[in-house]
Amino acid sequence: MRQNIQALQGHIKELVKRQIITKANRKTVKISVERTIEAEEAAWKVPINRAELREHYIAYAVLRGKDPKDHLGSSTLEEFTGVVNILAAYNEEVVCVDEE
Repeated sequence: MRQNIQALQGHIKELVKRQIITKANRKTVKISVERTIEAEEAAWKVPINRAELREHYIAYAVLRGKDPKDHLGSSTLEEFTGVVNILAAYNEEVVCVDEE
């Protein structure tokens, strides 16, 4: 289980790095990083990345056994359909084997 949590942490770190670069690329005048994508493309990618990051943070909290209410705001867990997919991807399946 710990390896799954660490894998999810690594994926979250990659998303955060991508979000930082994308947000910086939204600027059109005083850009502080090397431009990797156009400002218009970065402008529509930022909210999508934000939503994806939010779902990953909620899944991370659930996997750790914590209450995800800090990341939910006024929403409910049922509203985030992507969380179920993330949990399925990173959650270990316990297989019971009956010895006879």
